[in-house]
Amino acid sequence: MKKLLFLLLATPLHHAATAQDKIEAFMVKTFPASSIKNLEAETSGGHISVTGGSGSEARVEVYVRPSNSNKNWSKAEIQKKLDADYELTVSEAGGTIK
Repeated sequence: MKKLLFLLLATPLHHAATAQDKIEAFMVKTFPASSIKNLEAETSGGHISVTGGSGSEARVEVYVRPSNSNKNWSKAEIQKKLDADYELTVSEAGGTIK
């Protein structure tokens, strides 16, 4: 009985945890790594994570999740909100990704 109860409780938690891994990037941009010397990143809210690598390209992946919502927004809904309330830019100039 205890095993059955454990399985009934653990299964939804497992599905919730693995669902987080399936989040698709909102935007992906790549730049030749050989020309990149610096990175400038800032946010007015949220999180920034930087990971180094040894590939031939610098890759910027942007993930957007609405706060205080369990709903998954479509890319169109996210873009509409960004256009209305935020400025999101990913660019390279003079060897710096901003």
